[in-house]
Amino acid sequence: MPILTTEQAIAHCRADPVADAQLLELYLDAALDTAQDYLQRKLYESKEALDAAVLADEAGEMPMVASSSVKAAILLICGHLFENRETVVVGASAAVSLPMGAYDLLRPHRRSFGV
Repeated sequence: MPILTTEQAIAHCRADPVADAQLLELYLDAALDTAQDYLQRKLYESKEALDAAVLADEAGEMPMVASSSVKAAILLICGHLFENRETVVVGASAAVSLPMGAYDLLRPHRRSFGV
């Protein structure tokens, strides 16, 4: 079972379940990768999945079960990727990051604060 489903991403993004499902699956995978890279640890959907990864010696250092705040951060990243599909946006005003954004939700779970 995945940490978040494509259906959850579709609901979060208020996307078309038929037309956007494949794209959101890609963005959800990218958002999970981004969260794990930032946290410097692997995420698991349940204690059972974490235990299985530890037994198989695949869990890495300091793995964790994804909390609600981590799941919310993954959905925020996924939503950002869905709404901003290009590297450069022309004709739009620049916006600042919102407080309590994805990295604010992830920061307390980060392994280290290195470069």
